[in-house]
Amino acid sequence: MTKRTKAEPVDDIESQQAQDQEADDADIENGDQGTDAAATSAGHAAKKPKTAASASKGPANAASGAPGSSATEADGSFTLHVAPMKRLSVSTFKGKKLIHIREYYKDKSDGIEKPGKKGITLSPEAWKIIVDNKAAIDAAIAKIK
Repeated sequence: MTKRTKAEPVDDIESQQAQDQEADDADIENGDQGTDAAATSAGHAAKKPKTAASASKGPANAASGAPGSSATEADGSFTLHVAPMKRLSVSTFKGKKLIHIREYYKDKSDGIEKPGKKGITLSPEAWKIIVDNKAAIDAAIAKIK
């Protein structure tokens, strides 16, 4: 039995990463923008490559709007501009409805606004808990000095 160093790739990890990349590529071809959640939950740090076609799709890459402005896409996805470079969006991923609240940044290389690291994704159930507690949240905001 030979000892492996950290620099040497392990065959089964390489094959898993290759399979993950093929699945990601198939998702992109089918119009699924996805997230890195699947890769990171499996312990992989690989990022999904963005193509020019996928970077310009969907409400997440819509032009900056004034706070309070919103847009609904043909597929039912929705984007609300909360503040400059901050958005709330409703979309689906792998058949699940999700609510995203995220900061965006302008990519220096192509000038396109892209989602940043700062943000949260909520299930409809978690969103309902927040909405149902709006009065208590508003009272707490008013109470804080």
